[in-house]
Amino acid sequence: MERVSATGSDIVSRMFSSVLFGLLASAPLLSRPALFRPRYGSFPLLLLGICLLWVVLLRYALPGFRRRATLAALALVALLVLSWLPRAAGKSWGARFLTPTYYRLVILPTTAIQVAILGSLLTAPIWVPWGRRARRRLEESAAPETAPSSVEPEPTKPAEPVTQSPTALARTSRRSTTGPERPLSTRRLLARREVIAAAPWLLPAAALSTATYGALFESRRVVVRYLRIAIPGLPPSLTGFRIGQVTDIHIAHDLTQLRHLDRALGLLADQGLDILCATGDLCDEPKLYLTMLRMLAQVPTRLGHFGSIGNHELFMGLDVVRRAYDRAPVQLLEEESVRLGGLRLAAIGYPTRGRSPRLSLEDVPTQLDEALRQRSESEGTATVLLAHHPHSFTQIGGRRIALTLSGHTHGGQLGYGEGSAIERVYPYARGLYRQAGEGAASSQLFVSSGLGHWLPCRINCPPEAVVIELQPAPLT
Repeated sequence: MERVSATGSDIVSRMFSSVLFGLLASAPLLSRPALFRPRYGSFPLLLLGICLLWVVLLRYALPGFRRRATLAALALVALLVLSWLPRAAGKSWGARFLTPTYYRLVILPTTAIQVAILGSLLTAPIWVPWGRRARRRLEESAAPETAPSSVEPEPTKPAEPVTQSPTALARTSRRSTTGPERPLSTRRLLARREVIAAAPWLLPAAALSTATYGALFESRRVVVRYLRIAIPGLPPSLTGFRIGQVTDIHIAHDLTQLRHLDRALGLLADQGLDILCATGDLCDEPKLYLTMLRMLAQVPTRLGHFGSIGNHELFMGLDVVRRAYDRAPVQLLEEESVRLGGLRLAAIGYPTRGRSPRLSLEDVPTQLDEALRQRSESEGTATVLLAHHPHSFTQIGGRRIALTLSGHTHGGQLGYGEGSAIERVYPYARGLYRQAGEGAASSQLFVSSGLGHWLPCRINCPPEAVVIELQPAPLT
C-alpha cells in the first residue's frame, strides 16, 4: 500500500512539474497581448499538454480504463484543441467561425470539459492513489478465480435419457438460456468488485457533472443583487438613492454575448435607478465597445450613466476606449469626480508599472488625490468611488470615501456561501466589506462578482447586476 501511495504522489508531482514546464516553455512564444490574455498565442499547445496529462493519469489509475476508453479520450482531446483554433487565430480566419451558434454549441460544451479536466487534475492527489489501490485489490481478488485447479475432476458417467413433460422442458430451456444461477457468495464477490472498480471514478465524474452545470446553466443565468448600505452622515437628500452597478462584462464573440448583456439590462430597466455605474472590463473587442456602451445608456436613470477603467481596457488600448465613450451617452471618469446633488461620484483607473499587468498599489494614493481634487473640505456630500480593483480599498486612508464599488475578481466564479472560494488569495473577493473608522471616516467596499466571464463557467456565483440603495446610519 505504501508503495502505491508513493507512486501516486510521484505522479502528481510530475503532473504539476509538467504544467509548470509547459507554461515556462510557451512564454517566449507569446506576444505581449497573448501574455496578458492567454486565449491567444500558444494556448492550444498548452491545452494539449494538460489534456494529454489527464489521459495518462486516467489510464494509469482508473480500473476499466482500457484501450477503447483511451482512444475515446484522445479523440475528445483532439476536438478540444481544434475548437480553440478559431479563437487563437483571432482576426485572421477565426472570426468567421465565432458566431453565437458556435458559442452555444461549441464553446460552452468544450468549456465544461476543460473545467472538468482541471477539476480532475486538482483532485488527482486523491483519486490517483485511490484508483491504483483499487486496481491492485481487483487483481488480487481475481487471482484465486483464475488459478488452475490441481485436483483432476472425476469422470462422469453418461446420463440416461429422461422423459420430461413439456412444462419441465420449458423450464429447462429457460435455465439453459439464462445460464446457471451463481452461488450467493459469488454474486456478493462480483458486486464487491464492481463497487471497488467504480469508486475511483467518483471524483472525475463529479468534476464533469459540476462543470457541466456551471458552463451550460449557471453561467447563462442573470440575477439582480439588491443591497441596502447604511452610510454614516448621509445627506438626507440621498436617502433611498439607488445606484446600479455592472462590471466585468467581457463582451466578445467568444466570451460574453450581447444577448446576455441585453437580458441583464432588461432586469435593471425597471429598478428606478438614479445612476448606473460600469466599473471596468466591459468589452474585449474594440468593434463592440461602442455598441456595448449604447446598450448601457438605454437603461433609464435619473442622473446619468458613468464608467471607469479596468485592466482589460488597458489591454485594448485607452485611445480606443476613449473614442467609444466620446460617441456614447456614458461619461468616462478618469481620476476625476462629478457632483450629483448630495453625492460626489469619483473614479480611478488601473495603475500599472512597466510590462507587468498587476495593480501598482503605490500609485493608487496619487490617483485618489487627483480624483478628489475638486472636492472641498467643507463639502457636505457623500463620496462614492469607482475602482476596478478591490485592493485599491486598502489605500483609502482618511479620505472620507463612504463607499467603493469594485469588480475584477469575478467572485472567483466559484462561490462559497455568500463569499468566494478565492478569499485566501483575494481578501476582498466578493460581497460587502467594512473599514473601521469613526463616523464619516468609516468606509465600505462592495465587490461584485461581475456580469460576464472570461471562462464561461460559474458555480454558486451567478452573473449579477447590482442595485444598491443608500440609507443613513447614525454617527458613532
